[in-house]
Amino acid sequence: MAKSPPKPPSDAVKYIEFVGLMGLLRVTLFESFGERKYWDERYFDLFMNMLAKQLRGSVSTLEEMTAAMTGISHSTKIRMIEEARKDGLIEAVNRSQIKLDGPLDNVGARKVFYLSDSMMKSMLSRLDEMISDVRAFAGPA
Repeated sequence: MAKSPPKPPSDAVKYIEFVGLMGLLRVTLFESFGERKYWDERYFDLFMNMLAKQLRGSVSTLEEMTAAMTGISHSTKIRMIEEARKDGLIEAVNRSQIKLDGPLDNVGARKVFYLSDSMMKSMLSRLDEMISDVRAFAGPA
């Protein structure tokens, strides 16, 4: 017996448009990373994880950063993180040099990492654009 995929809903266009918008939003965030060499899913996972932690008032450890990047060797993860650090997208400091409102999530970490001021501003600016795009897509309330 031949199988067929489920029939699309009668209002499929709205889903197609939203899927397109999601793709556009992802590209918009990639652009906030700066150079094209950072337009990579692995960096997307890394930077978004770091951004989420910083928005909650925390910083990242090397272990958390490498865990956010999947499907590649540990040495490649370290190389990619170091490249982003050298290019000024990520800051690295000794644990004793950081001042946070709350305690560190991982008290055993010697070094902690966070997005640089310029990277954070670039990402938040693009996120503001995306929020406006999604609101415009949704239409009047």
